[in-house]
Amino acid sequence: MSGWDEAEHPRDEAGRFTESWAASLAATLPHRFMTHAQVAHYADRTDFTRTYFHGGGSSITAVRTYSDGKRMLEKHHLDDDEQADTEIAVSYIAAVVGAPVPASVLLPETDEDGNIGTLSEHIEGDVAVSLLPSWSSVGIDEFHRQEGALAALHQNDKLGLLDALVGPSDRHAGNWIVTPSGAVGIDYANAAFAGYADSPFARYLEDRQPHDIPVAELDRIERGIMDLHDMGIVLDSQKNAMVMVLRRLRASARQAPGGSSD
Repeated sequence: MSGWDEAEHPRDEAGRFTESWAASLAATLPHRFMTHAQVAHYADRTDFTRTYFHGGGSSITAVRTYSDGKRMLEKHHLDDDEQADTEIAVSYIAAVVGAPVPASVLLPETDEDGNIGTLSEHIEGDVAVSLLPSWSSVGIDEFHRQEGALAALHQNDKLGLLDALVGPSDRHAGNWIVTPSGAVGIDYANAAFAGYADSPFARYLEDRQPHDIPVAELDRIERGIMDLHDMGIVLDSQKNAMVMVLRRLRASARQAPGGSSD
């Protein structure tokens, strides 16, 4: 996947993006987010200033402010080039699911140390951890209790479904944002696709069994994932893991054959 050139949207049918497919995918995005093609346009531009900030131990993160005032998030991945591919793949999966996650694309150049980078829309809001007391002041148990309460207050089932599908290993309060429109997921570089999500949004969804996601909606999402796999965006192992999660969710749907109807 690291050979992608996102700026070539739309692509032909020889294993690459088609205009109709790109348009149909863009239509599933939450309206407040940019499409992948729009983000790719900014990835090619050089008319920006850069402000670095601490983005975690596995990345170098900066906000780019372009001459038209648009703010974008630049992230260079230090541990593994595959983290960039994973982040991009999950942003496409999120578009299929309809989850509130900004589109992410590959930057055309590495940084001076050769680290691959991604670009996404900068989401205005409060990182969830900034709304919580310090764990050192209240204790780790109380911190986690308040973290869970904050996530429940801003619960988004689409975000929970995405997290259940991709299994982020670090969906802590530093990796989601509270906005006026609700919770927004960020930082999916460490998605494990292992069938378990350490995510309060996914746990909230899992705890409500049977769930209310229509089987037809789960079928639509699986078709979208198959499309992403056919395009080379989703790997075989990732597709197989998500199909297993969808199979389990179909069996536990309220309207599933033999399921509860009350």
